[in-house]
Amino acid sequence: MKSNKLSQAEKILISASELSKSKKIFSAEDLTVKSWELYQDDFSLRGYQQFPNSNQIYTFLMNKNGPMYKNGWIRKVGEKQYKITDTAENYILEELKSKRAEKKEMRANLSRNIYEKVKKFLEDDIAKKILKFQNVENTTFDQICYFWGITSRVNGPVLTEKLEQIKTWISILEKDFKKDTKYLNIDESLTIDKKQLKNLKKNQEFFETKFKKEIDYIKKERSGIARKKI
Repeated sequence: MKSNKLSQAEKILISASELSKSKKIFSAEDLTVKSWELYQDDFSLRGYQQFPNSNQIYTFLMNKNGPMYKNGWIRKVGEKQYKITDTAENYILEELKSKRAEKKEMRANLSRNIYEKVKKFLEDDIAKKILKFQNVENTTFDQICYFWGITSRVNGPVLTEKLEQIKTWISILEKDFKKDTKYLNIDESLTIDKKQLKNLKKNQEFFETKFKKEIDYIKKERSGIARKKI
């Protein structure tokens, strides 16, 4: 089954096609800037969206076994000089037309530090079940602590901080969903939609309600240094 989501290679191809309307031969720098202009959420430096990430583009241009060359989309004609092929133009017309019409996606606007934490959080087994709308009602307190990135022996201040941290992550992702945004890219391999994020928030609230007794006990009775999950 084909995905309706534009890959980064396809976005670079579209950018190259737009470039070729004004110059048949273009440089790697030209393509970097054009890709960033058209798809800033994909090709900007993480945490510095006002700057293009040239390394991303160079990786696609230099990889002889990658999609740009493997699919016959681009041809190198000089030192950092390229042109797209008829095969590429035909692919854009035949295969990408419907994708471009439907696509409403953005990249999550996360700093590098928060991105790494959110990605780890969303790749946990419990998060994966939630994003697939599977039942997680039988989750134990030890399991949910692991999901939260702590242990059941955590102290009150750290537990409070962790719960607030998770609320902050969800809030950031909610704000990144604009009115017409259908998908939010955490990175190239991880994408969520509004329903998945809403389900994640609902289950997080469910966990805090289910384990309210344990949470209240820890906040009231415990002090000392928490033992975080490594």
